[in-house]
Amino acid sequence: MTKVNGYKIRPRAKLIGADLQKANLQKANLTKANLTDATLIYADLSGACLRDAFLPYAHLGGAKLIGANLTGAFLASADLRGADLSYAELSYAELSGIYWDSSTRWPEGFMPPPSADWRHGMHGGPTTGPR
Repeated sequence: MTKVNGYKIRPRAKLIGADLQKANLQKANLTKANLTDATLIYADLSGACLRDAFLPYAHLGGAKLIGANLTGAFLASADLRGADLSYAELSYAELSGIYWDSSTRWPEGFMPPPSADWRHGMHGGPTTGPR
């Protein structure tokens, strides 16, 4: 187990609303972790295992998820604007209502669902862009 910004990083971790902005989480094992509404803006999750992780409303703007394993992850309504998901594994991931833009990088050949309208905010209120 590792600690980052005072949070225990491990499988099944309860990181609801955690502030992990700019955290180095390369190759972290967050299998089945609960990251609901967590702030992971500009975090480096390259090579991390987020298999079956729960990330609704997670703030992943500008995050590096290069080669991350997101198999079965629940990312509904997550903010992925500017995130780099190159080489990420997204099999069976739930991506409904996600926010992404032209700067979001996807695995080669991957077709993401349409982006939600970020102007209405992740929780229904107005927003000015990434948090």
